[in-house]
Amino acid sequence: MRRIPALLALCGALALPVSPAQPQTAAIALELPVDCALPQRCAVQFHVDRRPGPEIGDYRCGRLSYDGHRGTDFRVLSPEDFAAGIPVLAAAAGRVAAVRDGMDDIDVTELGRERVEGRAGGNQVVLVHDGGWETHYWHLRKGSVAVQPGQTVSAGARLGIVGLSGDTNFPHLHFELRRERRVVDPFDVGPGDPACTATPAGLWTESAAAILDYAPVFAQLGFTTRQVTRADATYGRAPRPEPGSRPQELFLWFELYGLAKGDHVSLQWTLPDGRARNPAQFTWQEPQSYAFRSGKLNLPPPLPAGTYSVRLTVVRDERTLYERDWSIAIR
Repeated sequence: MRRIPALLALCGALALPVSPAQPQTAAIALELPVDCALPQRCAVQFHVDRRPGPEIGDYRCGRLSYDGHRGTDFRVLSPEDFAAGIPVLAAAAGRVAAVRDGMDDIDVTELGRERVEGRAGGNQVVLVHDGGWETHYWHLRKGSVAVQPGQTVSAGARLGIVGLSGDTNFPHLHFELRRERRVVDPFDVGPGDPACTATPAGLWTESAAAILDYAPVFAQLGFTTRQVTRADATYGRAPRPEPGSRPQELFLWFELYGLAKGDHVSLQWTLPDGRARNPAQFTWQEPQSYAFRSGKLNLPPPLPAGTYSVRLTVVRDERTLYERDWSIAIR
């Protein structure tokens, strides 16, 4: 498979201008580029950064982005789904302009960014469409690219599998839309309303837009028998209590996305006998696109059998933005 030409790759250092797609040029309709249930198994972790300079803002003025980000990141949520393989699909009918394959699937924090210089998109596919549109599919799994340059594909055609190649430290598809070499946010067909009012379906088809509901904050949480790192949690290296075992200690880890300054985060444990522990509470002092934390349930060992649950709540300006319960049974 031939190397992606520099003009099409543009993987990393070169920041293309972000241009909202005006209604009169919206001659493309995008299907979901992943075959994955949202938000149960996959989630949009980051959007296009629509703020100039060092400021960060997605199309709803939230913080689900990072400085200079030019695409939409569809994250695979569980290590099991990532290992099984999540197909990457053509979002629209088009012609394969270029492909790259053969790069290893390794977290860039372990590999080193110097090893992917000039190839930040990893294994990837570029499609060209009528009207000057391009779609880019980055970070595909090594050996999974299923198309060749010059090939014509229909919407929904399989292009590869979500991987971990290139400049990335979590399993996801970076989906990037361009028109005449300018990055376009597929969620916003308007000029970027500073009031951040709800927008129409953008450039997504009706069926895709119905799935892609915007959530300003979302989280993941897991239970483990020891303190773990972000990489442990991301790649399934966090040991869970074995069925039938009585662990001496119980830990949890959680990830939060889209935090604003002043957000109030609460973690409330409930024990098998129904008692609620005093919640652990945090107030975020600075906005963060992403945060990882871990902690321990302080109970004398061995832990009583039963179901342990945790409620994670995020409150912003006295309004609950996010609330979800997780539980684990220990026998």
